[in-house]
Amino acid sequence: MASEAATRASAAAPGQAGAVSRLPWPAAGATLIAFAALYVSDHSFPGLPLLALALAATYAFDARLENRSWAPWAVRAVLFTVITIRRPAMGLPGFWLFDPQYVYSFGQLCAAEIVVQCWRRRLVGGPGGLGVMLLSGLVFASAAGTFETGYICWFAPAYFFCIALALGDAVALKGRALAALLVALAIGAAVSWSFWTYRAELTYLFMEALRTKRPGGLVGLSTAPRLERTQGLQGSPDRVLRVRGAPGEPHLRAMAFDNYDRGRWGPDLMKRAPEMAPPPALRQTASGRRVRITSLAGNDQMLFVPLHCAGLVPPGEVQLQWDPQFGGPIRTPQALPCPYSYDAVLSGDADHQGPLCTPLTATQRARCLALPGNLDPKVRDLALSIASPSSSPRDRVRAVEDYLRANHCYSLTMDPGPGDPVTSFLLGRKAAHCEYFASAAVILLRCLDVPTRYVTGYYAHEAAGSGIMVVRGRDAHAWAEAWVEGRGWVTVEATPAGGLPSAFAPVPFYTRAWEWVADIFAEISDRLSAMGWLAILGWSGGVVAACFIAVRLWRKLRAWRRAAPRVAAHAYSSPREEFAAIAARFENLLRRTGLPCPAQRTWQEHLAMPRASGSPAATDAAAPRVLEEAAEFVMQYNAARFGTPDDSDAVARARAALESLER
Repeated sequence: MASEAATRASAAAPGQAGAVSRLPWPAAGATLIAFAALYVSDHSFPGLPLLALALAATYAFDARLENRSWAPWAVRAVLFTVITIRRPAMGLPGFWLFDPQYVYSFGQLCAAEIVVQCWRRRLVGGPGGLGVMLLSGLVFASAAGTFETGYICWFAPAYFFCIALALGDAVALKGRALAALLVALAIGAAVSWSFWTYRAELTYLFMEALRTKRPGGLVGLSTAPRLERTQGLQGSPDRVLRVRGAPGEPHLRAMAFDNYDRGRWGPDLMKRAPEMAPPPALRQTASGRRVRITSLAGNDQMLFVPLHCAGLVPPGEVQLQWDPQFGGPIRTPQALPCPYSYDAVLSGDADHQGPLCTPLTATQRARCLALPGNLDPKVRDLALSIASPSSSPRDRVRAVEDYLRANHCYSLTMDPGPGDPVTSFLLGRKAAHCEYFASAAVILLRCLDVPTRYVTGYYAHEAAGSGIMVVRGRDAHAWAEAWVEGRGWVTVEATPAGGLPSAFAPVPFYTRAWEWVADIFAEISDRLSAMGWLAILGWSGGVVAACFIAVRLWRKLRAWRRAAPRVAAHAYSSPREEFAAIAARFENLLRRTGLPCPAQRTWQEHLAMPRASGSPAATDAAAPRVLEEAAEFVMQYNAARFGTPDDSDAVARARAALESLER
């Protein structure tokens, strides 16, 4: 217990030279176990072993960072910058709090703060290091956020054993406080055991509760779209795409479906067998204007491009997959870390038919004209009343678009009821969202002998600067594509103008401001990520050194201004104001040095007390000299204030004594 007593004594007297504080060994053991667990869970930050070595080094060296100096903040700036810059790209759109990479990054920041606290002159949370133990708990909780639970069950008992030893050894905890912490520890262990033991049952209950819910940001982008009851669908405001250059048309397509059966579109994307697309198939060397599309969030590996693009340049050297018999989708073989960019080549010809507009084969035509066997005959009669089969295909397409826009309203809430959803929508003249309008257009045009398919993607409409557009999750959309003889594939937009994503409420200004800040940070992060560790450390050290030099220059400037000679006749408007200003400066000096003078005590009485008080100021080696200079100032001030009136020399001597004391 002698070393423990020395540790507490050093924390109680931080002003003494050579006094250091060290983390008690049980708390240090728990912290190192938490570091090891986090490193096993996440290898993206190789600096964790270095942080563990830095923590262990506190037992070998007595050098410490002064608590009230700039040094701890400089070390924090370097460590936090390195951890933030080296953070891997996130896999989920927007800010998802429980993304494992965010959780791991939070744990790494806590680990860095632990090292900073252990190298300070005085531990945070008292000599027992309770604050450090709390941070170590956050590090271990971050490490436990993994699907690989096999090793956590071995780390956890060792960690909590060390924590129990540390709590029992912490003298700051007595009586009820220790009992409360032990009860909280027991409750936490019981809850953890319950969730682990019944994890399968709880997962089943949660999945059942979420089974009928559909994420708003994914409306219209399902790999197997299904028309069903909806209630107030709302899209996500998170950005998913950035488009540089006008795409020519707002529809950025992803998937196409041609098989409809009782409200379901197929074939399911997961059941298709895409083929590798050779460069000639996508016409990467096509001539025309290029539009750069940047994917900002995970989107199932799909590339979103206009229907009539002349060619497509993939991101980097990635070879793409596609399904030409369905007109896409075009996607990467595996998910790429966002952001990544690709180019769509536009020819400028409105009638141009690119790689997504392959001519119909006999098999494809049959699929794009197929109608469900249980289709209500009234739907076919409705289609014949809208347009004549003898009219041109363009006129039939235009007539169906006009009819749906004029006779149906847009709504985010839809209850199709029993039976076929499209039949219920058409014959009941119900209000619905874009998926119903697109499906109805496909069925009506097929009844009029126009090959048509159902398409999902995004509707690009929001400008974000000169030549830049952004696409958000709420811009997910569904429409149709029809084959018009003599022209090729054309876009069929049957949704009313009030239901298009362009009619949504504008994005709040604070969201745009936050995105602007996030873009700047992402640009800086991308540039620094291309640098090596030494370059990042050098850059961080340079910023810290520049801040340190600026602070030192500012302090020297202030000291120079205080030491500059002043003319007494022009210093203040009256002697009374001059004495009040000098007294105020001396009072501030006493407060800064930790010796504030109470209002009921004179300066002379106050300065005489510390010599016999045994306070830290009295035991400081420099304290006698400071007190003597303070007493000299008080004597000069009293002589000037209460001596001969208008004695400018006495005022000058008092001011000189104060300036000497301030230096």
